[in-house]
Amino acid sequence: MRITYLKTGKEWIYKSFTLYLVLIILISIILIILGYFFNDSYAYLEIIGFIGISIEAAVPIPQAIRNYKNKSVKGFSKMVLIVWFTGDICKVCYHGFMHTPHQFFLCGLFQLFMDVIITSQWLYYSGSGIDW
Repeated sequence: MRITYLKTGKEWIYKSFTLYLVLIILISIILIILGYFFNDSYAYLEIIGFIGISIEAAVPIPQAIRNYKNKSVKGFSKMVLIVWFTGDICKVCYHGFMHTPHQFFLCGLFQLFMDVIITSQWLYYSGSGIDW
């Protein structure tokens, strides 16, 4: 089974969907085993939490890179940008007011920064400003 991106025609990085599933299952099993042995370790839980929110914070980076390389925002949904921005503003406010661990607030700020980058790309590459 060969998977390609519909719009670009570029191939998926995995040789097969089965390989992708095996990788996801393997990572899950490793995390379950580590969680079983280190569930009382504050450091382990903090590290896993930080890795998780860092991965989530990095989600917009490939989009920003793609926009920059293509010098275009064609194909990127305005609704996704609105939802990202709204969610990230709410997230930063929540973590700021509730005094949650610093990594949550910092990752939220990073996501907000990426939202500003992509919004700037939208305004610059679309040429006509905001066209909702």
